[in-house]
Amino acid sequence: MQWLAWEANKIGLCLPQLRCHHKLTDKNPNFQLSQGAYDWLINRYHHDVNVLDNKLQNKKFILGEEGSPADFSLSAYLLYADEINNIEVPKNVAHWLDRIKNLNGWQSPYTMLV
Repeated sequence: MQWLAWEANKIGLCLPQLRCHHKLTDKNPNFQLSQGAYDWLINRYHHDVNVLDNKLQNKKFILGEEGSPADFSLSAYLLYADEINNIEVPKNVAHWLDRIKNLNGWQSPYTMLV
């Protein structure tokens, strides 16, 4: 339960805003973040994703050897990170996302939303 709450207030706080800014600003200037808001969200993301990266060091999944609801919650917005300019995921997070994508039955969010 702790990881579900953590995600909602950390990664889930900044990545959706940054993704919206990068994907929609060209089409609608109302989605443009102020420079201060953008800088805060970027800094928050880097801090939070590094916390996650450190927790995943030497772990297959966040709670052990098997994927859990916490892994799926934590990975949700991170699966879209490549759509955001200047956003990268650290090594342990990238490997963990690959393990999630290799789980039996996994489908990309875009496939599932169709």
